[in-house]
Amino acid sequence: MSAASSPEAPKVQEGPNRRSFLARGAAVAAVPAVAALAGGAFAERASAATLPEYAPVPPSSLGPAVNAQGYYVGRVEKNLYWVTDAATAMAYPWKHFIGGHMGRLGTRDDMVVYQQYVDDLIVSVKQALTAIDPTPFFVK
Repeated sequence: MSAASSPEAPKVQEGPNRRSFLARGAAVAAVPAVAALAGGAFAERASAATLPEYAPVPPSSLGPAVNAQGYYVGRVEKNLYWVTDAATAMAYPWKHFIGGHMGRLGTRDDMVVYQQYVDDLIVSVKQALTAIDPTPFFVK
């Protein structure tokens, strides 16, 4: 079968690479220094009276946009992909799990334990939300 007649691989969004991430981080870190050199409102010290009650959540912290099924598959490089949904990830025939913040590769069994942990955590948080009155924590 020739390359011209072979079916196309599904389109996968490319994830951010390390170089672009570091470049954006350096640009964001430079903004306060540039503002201080330029003077003006950004050079003044902030006070509790001028700060908002909360920090807005930047859109980039929400992660990549999910597809219609509710998860994201991103290509790292070559045939290495990452998936944002554990149940979807378990549908693929992978052998090694790179979960981050661990000193070793995980297995499919590790993913099952992880899913059980998250399910237990969700149940516990829901129980706590119904059992505790949070009002005293928000009163000034």
